[in-house]
Amino acid sequence: MSKDDQLAVIFEILGTPDEDGISYVTDPKALTYLKSFTPIDRVDLKTKYKGASDEAIDLLNKMLQFNPFFRVSVEDALEHPVFKKIRKESRE
Repeated sequence: MSKDDQLAVIFEILGTPDEDGISYVTDPKALTYLKSFTPIDRVDLKTKYKGASDEAIDLLNKMLQFNPFFRVSVEDALEHPVFKKIRKESRE
């Protein structure tokens, strides 16, 4: 695996997925590939983005999920408190 492999780049932030994280993958070759990565932990986004608010970090954590079934929906993301002051539903 190359450090430029797109999944390697993703896993540098998200960490390698656990069994729940890859539970939606059904292709045996894809599962073998995913399990071949050296396990690494998820980066603490608050440390990485020191100027971000707790609300922004919360939303990022909800959006940056490897398993698409665990990601926040677009509708729920738009309802997140981080957008409360700036969202103008009348313009959507």
